[in-house]
Amino acid sequence: MAETQAQQVTEARHSNVLPLPTATTPAQEAVPQTFTTKDLQQRYKVSNKQARNYASTVKDAYPWLESELKVGNKYSQLMVQLIDEFKTSGMSASQWVEHIHDENADKLQVYEVEVIEETSGVDGWLNESALATYNQSQENTTALATYNYQETNYLTIGQQSLEDSQSKLAKTRTQSFDLSNRLLTQLSLLTQDKQQQEVARQQEITADIDSYALQQAHIQLAKILKGEQLASEVDALYRKGVSPEEIGKMLNGLQSANFNGDVEEKKS
Repeated sequence: MAETQAQQVTEARHSNVLPLPTATTPAQEAVPQTFTTKDLQQRYKVSNKQARNYASTVKDAYPWLESELKVGNKYSQLMVQLIDEFKTSGMSASQWVEHIHDENADKLQVYEVEVIEETSGVDGWLNESALATYNQSQENTTALATYNYQETNYLTIGQQSLEDSQSKLAKTRTQSFDLSNRLLTQLSLLTQDKQQQEVARQQEITADIDSYALQQAHIQLAKILKGEQLASEVDALYRKGVSPEEIGKMLNGLQSANFNGDVEEKKS
């Protein structure tokens, strides 16, 4: 009985894999369909980077399915199925990931506990050895009714076994509380890291917008100073990677020269 219950606990902790779509032929079952990044590009009509972003979003949403999302260096059919679900959801990547985590809170919690166990070496929520001992004590206590002639001795043994089990279970609860605290700390750090990543992403977007606006302003100034030819030259300089500061200095010099020339003409 104890072995059966411990086995059920172990199976429950690892029953967090979504079923793959049913194959239509025995050949398809034998050779699962796989997809390269180029296949994803063609399927969704997106760039290589965006295709990889789709896959990364699915991995973030379903970390407990990591081993099921790729076959070697290629993506599995399950990966494509989940990308389809993400695209049809109408949500942003962060909203969809949060939605999936909310819908699968139990699986996510089991996954995170297992990760902490692997890195820390601490046992999980339930000490299977203590559970087995407790179940054994219960069986011993139940058997007392059958042996009335040794009732006193069996009660003593059963009571002692029960006390030992309760002591071990108390230690297990303490370990569980400690593990809970470590898990909360890990989740807090993970949240902070995601917030920092989002801030950095927003800053990068703002910087790109500012850089583009400055580039357009320089091109317009060049057009005013020397016409379309200079504007094209300024655009070419940006494409070559010349810094906005250097281009600005050049245009300021031309603007000053034009201004000085106008002044000299007026004097003469």
